[in-house]
Amino acid sequence: MLKDLEVRYPKIVLIDNTTLRSSLYDSQAKWGVSTRYQWFKGYKLHLCTTAEGVILSHVLTTANRNDAAVAPESLVSLKQWDIELVLGDAAYDSEKVRQTAGQAGILFISPINRRNSKERKDAYGRVLPVLLKTRFGQWLFGLRRGIERVFNELKSDGVEQPRWYGFHRYLLHVLCCILMHNFEFFTLVLQHHLCSKQNSLSSYEGFICGFITNVGFIRVFLIFRCMSFTKNHKQKC
Repeated sequence: MLKDLEVRYPKIVLIDNTTLRSSLYDSQAKWGVSTRYQWFKGYKLHLCTTAEGVILSHVLTTANRNDAAVAPESLVSLKQWDIELVLGDAAYDSEKVRQTAGQAGILFISPINRRNSKERKDAYGRVLPVLLKTRFGQWLFGLRRGIERVFNELKSDGVEQPRWYGFHRYLLHVLCCILMHNFEFFTLVLQHHLCSKQNSLSSYEGFICGFITNVGFIRVFLIFRCMSFTKNHKQKC
């Protein structure tokens, strides 16, 4: 779909995760540590996104899972894309992660983890710190602000539900939020393509343009539908 809409093809992908708190009574959730909440009980949402904010892959795990241990699963799902470079933070500094990325034809770059800095005497450990000090390196890792923006938007839309319990219920809710996030992105792209040519639009294309112009209304409708669905699902469970 990205190709069909003439969106810039995602050669660079960002990988990161965010904490999702759950109910303290959730027997399927686990305790984990985050910089914001310190100790918390819940889950982690691992995402791979483009710099523009399109979510390409996702993995939901319990909060006790290590970031580097989950990364290979996320990277394998990127094989369908012609990805050249993946950027992660220091938590993904792992030889296994780079090997998995290399098998998929992807160059994986992350800052050196301080825990591994004394042991890193290979070429990667010597070259990367120098790269990060250059203007190019600073610009490159500055792109990671894109995935932080995605997490902020998802949490503003209510992806985190601290009173919820149950892995599958939480997963269903997360999938709905990701669907709405990508739906909004593509409707904005369609709006740009169609509404910029209003003078030459057919009646059918004009209807589509007017439809996606009201994306805010559609988005609110989807949110209430998802909330209603998850509420009914909870009652059945």
